Amino acid sequence: MNLWGPGAHGTTYGGNPLACAAALQTIRLLESGLMENATARGNELLAGLREIQKKFPAVITDVRGIGLMIGVEFDTHEHAAAVEWACFQRGLATLECGHSVIRMAPPLVLTAEEAATGLKLFGEAVAEIAG
Repeated sequence: MNLWGPGAHGTTYGGNPLACAAALQTIRLLESGLMENATARGNELLAGLREIQKKFPAVITDVRGIGLMIGVEFDTHEHAAAVEWACFQRGLATLECGHSVIRMAPPLVLTAEEAATGLKLFGEAVAEIAG
């Protein structure tokens, strides 16, 4: 870095030493099993969310995703917003996405126990809103 003069490095996403070190560490972490964990936990979450959908098909119209990026679509924006708030009140962070979807994107280090807890809380929130 001492060899670069003022203005020689003018890109936001360019290869600076800190960004390169972070990228290398991220690759190491991903190669150490985080991708396998994301696949396994994602499959558990999708299966659990589809079970919740079966209980409340009039409210949940679709469950989709890959790995730990999951979307749950509701019949209306109002139901999605109400479920998001009911989740928040239970300590589960979700985020509305688009008009009527709740997005779930837990960390790659999510455990099976944490996934099960999240499913329980989400199911409770949907049950509350569905009546």
